[in-house]
Amino acid sequence: MDVRSSAIFIAQNAQYVSVDPAACREVAAGIYDQIQRQKYSTQTWATHELNQRCKLLDTEGQVDWVFTVDTLNFSFWSDRETSERYTVEYNGKKYTGYWSLCAAINRALDEGIPVTTPAFWRSDEFNLEACAHIFRSCTAEQIPLLDQRLAVLKEAGAALANTAFSDVLRSCNCSASRLLDWVTTNLQSYNDRFVYRNMKVSILKRAQILVGELWACFNGEGLGRFDDIDNITMFADYRVPRILYRLNCLRYSDQLEAVLRAGTLMESGSDAEIELRGTSIEAVEQIVHHIKTEHPETAVNAILVDFYLWDAAKAQEQSATIPCHRVRSVFY
Repeated sequence: MDVRSSAIFIAQNAQYVSVDPAACREVAAGIYDQIQRQKYSTQTWATHELNQRCKLLDTEGQVDWVFTVDTLNFSFWSDRETSERYTVEYNGKKYTGYWSLCAAINRALDEGIPVTTPAFWRSDEFNLEACAHIFRSCTAEQIPLLDQRLAVLKEAGAALANTAFSDVLRSCNCSASRLLDWVTTNLQSYNDRFVYRNMKVSILKRAQILVGELWACFNGEGLGRFDDIDNITMFADYRVPRILYRLNCLRYSDQLEAVLRAGTLMESGSDAEIELRGTSIEAVEQIVHHIKTEHPETAVNAILVDFYLWDAAKAQEQSATIPCHRVRSVFY
């Protein structure tokens, strides 16, 4: 099943999480107003200080930067929710979470390390020691899953031995679906699929965010043009389910709430984890549906709603009413 069909199936069969359609309808208006007020669009992406470093590169370099970041965009949560958590210092500022990755990539480029180049990933020079240096922390805690970050870049380097990722992108002929097919076929770390209730379901968080960030980086033009961009759903991670819960769009069972509040590590591919992610996709689909019903002229889609929700969740992190779920995975 594709991602959207998978989300519907998961939501219909979920045991631990449910979508509240009334709440989705109610919050849609507020989210639309905030997106309009804050002028969320593809251009918002380039306003972040770390993404601006990407925009200084040529077209091929920008594609490689986005691809590198999204190939490594997984598992930044920390057991230490203190100043000692994994942190990257770059240009006098400290970054945690996803932004620590972007800061580390930018720092490496500034140091002359070709960290976004597939030929470098394939080389003997790029080993665990080099990887540790690139992603070094300014605190005692180092980046999680370092060996797997090396492995996914080695895998990507091998897949791109005879072509550039920009050429892969061109060969997709402005089709997000074709790009999803290429990355999930050629890169196992992007193949975010599981068996749930005897059905193979697709979540594809990193594959979809790769499309979304290329679309945003190039403002939907040139190599960022995807004629089927509205087929992309939200990107099911840790943070967005939590804010959807806070907005009452998601309801958790008592059993799941107890697991989350205890900080219990979940198994990747477990029913509860799949339900948290699948129902998040379905909730955002309902929100987008209500926005488009009320504002048929709008260009708002699931990607922009996700960008808004992720930023809002990040801003409200300290006042969150429930912890994020905890899973160690290369998928998100």
